Amino acid sequence: MTDAHAPTAIRSYPGASVRWSPQQPRSLAGEPTASLPSLLMAPMRYSQYYLWGTFGIFLMSNLVRDVENFPVLIAFLVFAFGGFYGGYRLAIGNPKSYRCPPSLPDFGDTPNQKKLIFIGATYFLIWGLNQFVEFGASGLGSIVQAILSPGEAYGAKFDVYEAQIDDAYVSPLVQVLILASLVYALFLPLAVASWANISRATRWFVGIATAIYIMSYLFIGTMKGIGDVMLFIICGGAVYVGKRSLMGQGFNVRRRVRGVLLGLGVVLFAYMTFNQLQRAEEFGITESAIVGDVSDTFIAQTFGDRAAYGIYQVLAYPSHGYLGLSYSMSVPFEFSRGAGVSQAFESYRFQYLGGIDNTLTTYPFRSERVTGWPAGMFWSTIFPWLASDMTFFLIPFFMAAMGAIFARLWVSCLYGVDVLALTALGQFFVFIAFIPANNQVMLTRQGFWVVLTLIAFAIARMVTKPRRR
Repeated sequence: MTDAHAPTAIRSYPGASVRWSPQQPRSLAGEPTASLPSLLMAPMRYSQYYLWGTFGIFLMSNLVRDVENFPVLIAFLVFAFGGFYGGYRLAIGNPKSYRCPPSLPDFGDTPNQKKLIFIGATYFLIWGLNQFVEFGASGLGSIVQAILSPGEAYGAKFDVYEAQIDDAYVSPLVQVLILASLVYALFLPLAVASWANISRATRWFVGIATAIYIMSYLFIGTMKGIGDVMLFIICGGAVYVGKRSLMGQGFNVRRRVRGVLLGLGVVLFAYMTFNQLQRAEEFGITESAIVGDVSDTFIAQTFGDRAAYGIYQVLAYPSHGYLGLSYSMSVPFEFSRGAGVSQAFESYRFQYLGGIDNTLTTYPFRSERVTGWPAGMFWSTIFPWLASDMTFFLIPFFMAAMGAIFARLWVSCLYGVDVLALTALGQFFVFIAFIPANNQVMLTRQGFWVVLTLIAFAIARMVTKPRRR
């Protein structure tokens, strides 16, 4: 890809350097083994498969019977998902204008990037160990017991939350870690994308730190942190495979990486099934959210009622939010003053400035008062949250803008070694995965600080970038 044909976001390429450190480009081994148009469109293609797949699961569930505005729901999703695709496709431009450069830099080739991986692994290690302490681990035995009883662990987590609120307890260490959340967001995408260029000792450190981080979430029976880890690994793996496809090494690499990701996915699905079974027993839940009584289903007849319940609950995770979306679309608009775009922002504003909690003015919470669909328990997709500040009519345009940024980040990571672009790409993987659920990236304070820091770096780059004459 020549500089003249490169999108604006990567015109600094063919570069032997990025903002982080000097970089020597790597020679290509041969012609790319993947079609360039297919490679360029791969993230959006899989995103569309996933998004429409989750809606397909919803259409096969019992929940679809409660949708009263079905034509409106379908039309909205066509425009929203279509806008996302259209923005991405326009940003890619003409695939024929892309070329294989004579050399290609790779992540992990520089000392500074290796230092960032070490810092990120240390961050994960500290976060995991601190979470064990915060939630009352008394030793290895208590950790193992909690992991084997995720329902009880999940319930115990809320007991700790309530005790912390009653005592007005705030962990200074957690606050520092949250402010430094950019390190959390860049670590695994960078480590995985750099896997071929880091030492065996570094790989072991990455693996141990990640394992402890995951175990700390298993200890409290919570899947959010585990899901983020999986998405970050997928992001780094996608960039790793994409670069090697451009280098002419894609076939064997794709097969190996897909095998690893498939294995991790099977393990995650199995744990989620077990987790849902345990939660059901802990909280007395007897029916699946999407099929009700599971006893007459094919899965129940094949694997038994317990397994069927767990599997259907996992399938409900990314699909039940479409009913909440349909409910929200029947409620009049009311501006939520930023609470819909970012609940984390509103939590800070409410904590330090007080007044009315604007979260209660968002579509999901106002819909709950009308329909009974619980905003704090069930999902309503990302769209009612965003629409609380921009209306449903502007969502397709917002999604088109997100698609365009997604495309620029993907191309930048394929052809360059920009750590910030890779970090932002990881956030897009989280954003897309949770579109059927909620506004996950801006929901948590951790995600809020990642986005805020990335925007600050982007602005600093624009201000300090030398002007062309």
